[in-house]
Amino acid sequence: MIEQRATIWPMWIILSMAAFVVVDLIIKLAVPVNSNDLWWHIVLGRQVLESGSLILDHSIYTWTPATANHTYNSWLSDVILYYIDETAGIAGLLILKYCVLFAIFLLAVTFAANRRLLGHPLTWVVILTGVSLGNTGFLIKPELFSMLFMTLVVWLYFTIRVIGDRAWRYAYLFPLLLMVWVNSHGAFFVSSIFFASTVVGEFFNAKFSQGQAMGERLRRHYFVAMLLCLPAILVNPYGIELPLNIIDLVINKGAEDYGYISAYQPTFILNKPPQYILEYLVLAMVVFVVLVWQKLKQRQTDWVVILSFVIYSALFTQMIRITYFLAPIFIFTSLDLLAARSGSLFWPQKSTTKHLITVLCVAIVTIMSLRVMVFGKVVLSDPVSWIERMQFVGNRFPQAESDFIDSHMLGRRIGNLYGDGGYLMYRHWPQKQVMIDPRYFPFKAWIDDYMKFSVEGQWIGEFVGSMDADYWLINYDKTKPLEWFAQSDQWSVAFFGPVGAIFVPTNEFKGRTIYSAQITSLNYINHLSKVLTAAVILGDVVLAKEIRKIAEKNIADDYKYKQQYLENVESFINGLLALSNQDLEKAAGFFTNARSFSYGLDFSAKLYRYLASLAWQEGDYLKARQWSIAAYDVHSDKYIPDIYNLALTDWHARHLKKTDYEIGNNKDNWEIYVDILLDKRHMIPENQQSIVDTAMKIKQGQYKGDAQLYQQSVFEKNRAGLYETSKNIRDH
Repeated sequence: MIEQRATIWPMWIILSMAAFVVVDLIIKLAVPVNSNDLWWHIVLGRQVLESGSLILDHSIYTWTPATANHTYNSWLSDVILYYIDETAGIAGLLILKYCVLFAIFLLAVTFAANRRLLGHPLTWVVILTGVSLGNTGFLIKPELFSMLFMTLVVWLYFTIRVIGDRAWRYAYLFPLLLMVWVNSHGAFFVSSIFFASTVVGEFFNAKFSQGQAMGERLRRHYFVAMLLCLPAILVNPYGIELPLNIIDLVINKGAEDYGYISAYQPTFILNKPPQYILEYLVLAMVVFVVLVWQKLKQRQTDWVVILSFVIYSALFTQMIRITYFLAPIFIFTSLDLLAARSGSLFWPQKSTTKHLITVLCVAIVTIMSLRVMVFGKVVLSDPVSWIERMQFVGNRFPQAESDFIDSHMLGRRIGNLYGDGGYLMYRHWPQKQVMIDPRYFPFKAWIDDYMKFSVEGQWIGEFVGSMDADYWLINYDKTKPLEWFAQSDQWSVAFFGPVGAIFVPTNEFKGRTIYSAQITSLNYINHLSKVLTAAVILGDVVLAKEIRKIAEKNIADDYKYKQQYLENVESFINGLLALSNQDLEKAAGFFTNARSFSYGLDFSAKLYRYLASLAWQEGDYLKARQWSIAAYDVHSDKYIPDIYNLALTDWHARHLKKTDYEIGNNKDNWEIYVDILLDKRHMIPENQQSIVDTAMKIKQGQYKGDAQLYQQSVFEKNRAGLYETSKNIRDH
């Protein structure tokens, strides 16, 4: 009877689903290297081999203060990554990623085959959903090894349970796996939750669900193996210091320091293509709950399965970095539940139920796979094109910029932003040193100052002045530092690349700005938009026009947002031309029209604030208020500087009684705006504290009308050529 039920689904349906799953997984990972962390891990692997020490000096890569002796242990995976890069290059690292993917896939398939589940359509839904849940674990860095080790651990546990008492020797593989894992990546610690779940779950099974429990002999050896895992994690260069350091981070909330790192952000910001992380989680939970319900109907409760899935599902929602641990948990718990055939809805006798299950499973796999394929073609602009061009490194890294640094023999001290530091280490160390890199932990003493400089745009001049960089590479992602450098008379643009601009001291700048020819090959709208934003900040009309030509040529005609994008680029160009003619009002209108670019709205708001401040200084308070309202209306999120400007202008309307400034029933809005400012005082940056001081004076009746409107002085610099229209993109 079991054999009959195991083969009731047509083979062509099962093979088609399996093919869809394989194609889906291949396309989902068919992207160039895109992890900032890979590069510094390769460099650390190099240091291990060259120094002969497993305890590294983390301060040698930067010219800024850095903690040298931080407890961090990933030496084994770092050495492997370095060796593969040295022998097979980036292509070899991509092959490594697919090897891990298909190793995990084969573990799932062989487990399903041993349970006679390959002929069931739900098996392929489980495998596809599970591997998709682990998408973040397939980045090429030590997490890739943790993804593999976690899968091996969960697979081994459920395989031992299936074999029974004869498999007691296999239980002692767990400490051995852990010894390798502890020297590969710190995420080994998360697996302790699974081990604890199995121990507690097996205890409960033995007491309350004996039909689900291990045999007594196997359970005894398994518990001994779990005890041996404790000394196993001490087999590392730091000994007990490593696990104690991790425990300290968790218990004493040291991990709050990592709020700066994107991987520690809330999970559901990834619910977008191609991750769809929330949808995969909901699908996994529905499948798991239905499978558990089928088992509970038979009065069977497997506490290991329930505990591990519930706990790791909860962890999944907390932060991006640990989402991939749920993948093997879901795959093997679900397959284990599906294997319980007796009385199960998923092993029907009736053909109607069988057809319903088939249609539902086929629909899920088909929709998931086709969506990934459509994403690959439309959003990624043909995912295989980068393979055809042998472009294995993503466009997010400063490759052309690094080539310029090498070819022009720039100085040793690179001024750079956080995300670029790893790749710059990889390309230039030991000949050059970076300012900061994505390791984070060596720079905790001054990371707050850096974040104010790069993200919040505070004290930029002071920060740059306190550093002793020979030159600066400013990534287009960070518009506030880019604006400051564009305005500074002390720095000039030597190189304009596809990722960032290199600024050198003006007194050392000779000749003209060099433009990278790689800009002309960009075919991804988000990337082109960043370059266009930089062109706007630097006031380069010709570059903006060139980007329009590049977009028209390189972006597929069937991409539905192409025409809208080109129209927005045209608005940017017209805005720049209006700026070159000093027609700020007209320019602001053009930038406001470019609504699909967030920077278009930012720039128009700055223009309106600037116009408001000019009118204010000239005594035209009515005009100043009109411009302040225009700046306020540009954004759906109301910015504090605009609320402040409206508070000031409305206060003047009420208290100075300017006859040309009467605003009818809105005279007392200043009280509302002042209350908003004081409620949000904790959000106001340090370099804008004068806003709070003025608001307090107004609230307390001490304000004398002597404050100035807030404005960003984006036009104070008027260096020759800022809006010149004779530049051409050319290769350096």
